[in-house]
Amino acid sequence: MIPVIQELEDRCRRMLAQAREQAAAEVRAAEREAEEELRRAREELPLAMERRHQEEVARLQDGLPAGGREPEELARRAEANLEKAAAAIVAKVWAVDG
Repeated sequence: MIPVIQELEDRCRRMLAQAREQAAAEVRAAEREAEEELRRAREELPLAMERRHQEEVARLQDGLPAGGREPEELARRAEANLEKAAAAIVAKVWAVDG
């Protein structure tokens, strides 16, 4: 009876080792996928923010009446604020550690 129990224990140990190896492989694959997604986000975010920035500047400029200093100053401030916001977002993305 003892050899049967030992065989069963050995089989259970092998199955447990296989399960651990499979889980470790799945974790490594998930880590690689997350790293790739973060890399893509780091590449795409500045482009998306620049596009959004240009759209917002164009929208502001389209809404300004011709002439007058005050609207031009507002547009410059808005553009500066958008640039700061974009830089802050990009900095946050780059600050993420894997």
